[in-house]
Amino acid sequence: MSRGNLLSIANRAIELVPRARLGSLVAGMVRLDLLSEGTSDAASLFDEVRTFHDACLPGDYYESFDVNSKNCMDTSKGTDAFMVEFERLVDKCIRAFSEEAIVHRS
Repeated sequence: MSRGNLLSIANRAIELVPRARLGSLVAGMVRLDLLSEGTSDAASLFDEVRTFHDACLPGDYYESFDVNSKNCMDTSKGTDAFMVEFERLVDKCIRAFSEEAIVHRS
């Protein structure tokens, strides 16, 4: 399985697992104090997208690596990180829009 797919699975697991059990899932790999989702001081969705945008412009996700005939289908760690974060934010935007549409229909 590719690194990008593993990152996507980990991201989905972090969203699905109850906070009380999250420590046993990611112990030693992720700092739980950095996962602020659901807390009162969590950044707004707009702020998260703006932060991602601001990191992309100067090339924070860019990582050079040599491509040859053996690894031509591989992606860099930076590209994998970009794709997973982009997917996470798009999913959050879709969920937020869906929730807003449900509220307005009621």
